[in-house]
Amino acid sequence: APGGRQDDILHVSCIDALDEPVGALWISAYVPQEAGRDGGEEAAPKEVCGLALPPPKPGTLRLSYWKMSFAIAPVWREA
Repeated sequence: APGGRQDDILHVSCIDALDEPVGALWISAYVPQEAGRDGGEEAAPKEVCGLALPPPKPGTLRLSYWKMSFAIAPVWREA
C-alpha cells in the first residue's frame, strides 16, 4: 500500500575498479536471493554470509526483488 512500511534487508557489493577499463568504484545494493529448489526460482534466503535473517516485522513488507548499481568515477585526470 502507498505509504506503507518496509523492513528490507539489502546486500551491498563494492568493487575497486579504478585500475580497470571502467576506471571507477562500482557499487551495487540488492535484495539477497538464493536459488530455490523447484525449477530454479529465486527464494528469500534464511541467512546471508552466515547471519540468520529475521522475518519482517509485523505490519511491514519486505521486497523480494530490488537492485541499484552505479559507478563512481573520478572527474580529474592523472598527470
